[in-house]
Amino acid sequence: MPLPLTEKDVIPRRELRLTPAVAIVLAMLGGTLAARWGWPQSLVQYVTLVAAPLLATLAMGLWWLGFSGVSAGNRCAGLGVFLAVVAVAVAVADESLIPWGLCIFVLPLMLALPVAWLVATDRQHSRDCREKEPGSEELSSAELSSEELSGNVRSACFRGVRRSGTFVAAALPLAFAALARVDGVSGKFEITVSPRWSNSAESKYLAALNRDPAQPALPPPSEAPPVALLPGDWPGFRGPQRDGVRRGVAIANEWPERGLPQVWRRRIGPGWSSFAAVDGRLFTQEQRGEEEAVVCLDAETGEEIWAHSYPGRFSEMASSAGPRATPTFDSGRLYALGATGKLTALDAATGRRLWQTDIAADSGAAIPEWGFASSPLVVEGHTVVVYAGDPGAKVIAYDAADGSVRWSALRDGRGYGSPQLMTLCGVEQIVVLDSHGAFGLAPNDGRALWSDPWRLKLGPRIVQPLQIGDDSIVLGTGYGIGTRRIRLSRSGREWTVEEQWHSRALKPYFNDFVYHAGYLYGFDHQILTCIDAETGQRQWKRGRYGFGQLLLIPEQDLLLVSGERGQLALLRATPNKAEAEEIAQFQALHSKTWNHPVIVGDRLYLRNAQAAVCFRLPVP
Repeated sequence: MPLPLTEKDVIPRRELRLTPAVAIVLAMLGGTLAARWGWPQSLVQYVTLVAAPLLATLAMGLWWLGFSGVSAGNRCAGLGVFLAVVAVAVAVADESLIPWGLCIFVLPLMLALPVAWLVATDRQHSRDCREKEPGSEELSSAELSSEELSGNVRSACFRGVRRSGTFVAAALPLAFAALARVDGVSGKFEITVSPRWSNSAESKYLAALNRDPAQPALPPPSEAPPVALLPGDWPGFRGPQRDGVRRGVAIANEWPERGLPQVWRRRIGPGWSSFAAVDGRLFTQEQRGEEEAVVCLDAETGEEIWAHSYPGRFSEMASSAGPRATPTFDSGRLYALGATGKLTALDAATGRRLWQTDIAADSGAAIPEWGFASSPLVVEGHTVVVYAGDPGAKVIAYDAADGSVRWSALRDGRGYGSPQLMTLCGVEQIVVLDSHGAFGLAPNDGRALWSDPWRLKLGPRIVQPLQIGDDSIVLGTGYGIGTRRIRLSRSGREWTVEEQWHSRALKPYFNDFVYHAGYLYGFDHQILTCIDAETGQRQWKRGRYGFGQLLLIPEQDLLLVSGERGQLALLRATPNKAEAEEIAQFQALHSKTWNHPVIVGDRLYLRNAQAAVCFRLPVP
């Protein structure tokens, strides 16, 4: 007796409603492209690159489960495959892709590839669905012609291939997750991707460390000469006053065509710390595998004198691995904050640990998205740090001698800047800028003196506040927002803050600006810009150095520019556009450089996440 054939064996019973899925994918791709082209180097671009795939995933889930038209069994199978692929992607992905790389790269592919496959096979699928449906009665093979039977078999095979191909297309992004590594992004979010199996700069550095002969043992503390701050030294982040100004130095304007003479160059571990330069030594931080390290180098030779390491590793897609903050020297001690939140006090002569605390544990805060980045400020026997975690304290002061908590100040804002010591209206205070605005604190007890609300709804603030005169501060913000000058006045214990101007002519992202002779010099996104400090009006905008950093030499009206691509340039610091020409430029480093440059005497020190270099500056 012939075997019966049912409707299920003859043709597919339901037609996939594919149009909404195509619209979701096109909207996702259109949104990310619009963000890249329409809002470059802005918070809108970053948020869109992350949010568009997440929103598209939510919309696609609603479509698949509620409006796709497929059977319940296929809906469950599709959802299961998607969740399984996500879980495997998280398990096999390189650390540089977790989490934002998965959102920006892998998730869009997981959505777009299956939809593209379904679109490519839609014509045949629709043809099958348009064929005449049989009645509800069963049909025997004898009642079908051989041509009809062959067509039904082909249709069933096609449905199987289409379904399997959809699952395969959803799983293909696993290859990218497993085989790719993100080596970081530029300031304008240009992403560098490398094969995961290739040697990274960090792995090469670690291999070189392992090949080197063992370092000689450090002398005991009693035999090590103490480290003392000398005139012209650079004790921490952006110099003695944290303003990016190198006072008391004169250099020759004419540089050799091939660049400054190189004194030494060495590999260095990942990190975005700059140098503290004291008594012939350089202090910085770097990542060494699964440990963060505070490192002391000989300023004349670049040779390592000592290194203090402790367990801890922080890495994210934009900057990759490594500590962010610059160590601070004070009274023979070195204070360093790692990206994972470990605040360490060391004997600067020997690297011997004096105390260590975890500011994340002390405050109950999680490690922020871009790590702890505050360069410690030492004032009145306190070591003060700022963090961007939530919840908990925003500013914490530790006893510089033993690391015990002295005071903390609560804030809800987000920021990656460092505490700035200022004397405003005759009162010494700590000034901090975060996403809620600027505020001043008394150094001895953290008492709030004043605050200036300037709320940033999305994203943190990063740029250091800059004092001008006895009563004014300039605050800078990227994301297309601009720069603002405020003036403070005081009557007894009452403070008044008023805005002098707000200008979009200078919009620094994470690149600090400097003040000289009535004018501000900084990066408007990636273009060097000069604005009038009294009015906020632009004087000139020229010179693309990427998202670089500045150093001012005021006695000679000179700007030293450390470009994002590793170039060094010398320019005149003048508001006259005709005179603000570039004097010299050469390639100092050969990878992304966000670290601040340092000048001590006739030596220029610069580092990035791969190398450190010392140049000899020509003198007049």
